[in-house]
Amino acid sequence: MSKHPKRPFLAGFAAETEDLLTHAAIKLKAKNLDLIVANQVSALTEEGIGADTLAVSVLDAAGVVKIFKEQNKTVLAFELLALIAAHLTKRSNED
Repeated sequence: MSKHPKRPFLAGFAAETEDLLTHAAIKLKAKNLDLIVANQVSALTEEGIGADTLAVSVLDAAGVVKIFKEQNKTVLAFELLALIAAHLTKRSNED
């Protein structure tokens, strides 16, 4: 999708064990994404991926866009959708 001439807005995810922002930035560029949502899996609670809460950092080509502190995953999902919608609106206005 990232090589398509009229490619859509692309967001990805990176679950990292170390150097969260560095590795997420590398994946962002390698996959030609607009945004990447990164979480430090080594910082997860005993429940791990199945936990009800999560903290993430969101990056774009310019760097860190936003850091979301640990919160309920459903609430976080809505906040991420709002962030993506804002980026889509900005991109539409630039076209």
